[in-house]
Amino acid sequence: MYSFGWPLSSAGLFHFAIILPDRKSLALTYLASRGGRVRYEGSADHLVSEALYLRDPENNGIEIYRDRPSKEWARDSEGHIMMDTFPLNLNSLVSEELNKGERHTQKHFLVGQGSDTFISESQTLKGQSNFTMKN
Repeated sequence: MYSFGWPLSSAGLFHFAIILPDRKSLALTYLASRGGRVRYEGSADHLVSEALYLRDPENNGIEIYRDRPSKEWARDSEGHIMMDTFPLNLNSLVSEELNKGERHTQKHFLVGQGSDTFISESQTLKGQSNFTMKN
């Protein structure tokens, strides 16, 4: 018997799957799933993909996953793709992916006679600058 209370002989939808384009989307989906109408049930690292498992209000299973690039797939000595089920480190998923964004530095200057002009520079670590001037 499954933990859902259905006998092994029953037929029906186990879950449906939605593929996401990248790891950051998976991290954002995990954060969005917390506290919503969808019940978070778990996650898994399958070596070729990373997945979240949810249940909707009607108890339908939902798998939301992203495939790893094929060059990252583990292979055995004969070249066969290896798959398994390990716990997905959600703290790592969220912290690594959401901290990849551009970081900003800010500088503020008072210029002009009597320091009546304020210039603010916001600069990304990629070197792009945006200036705002207020009188």
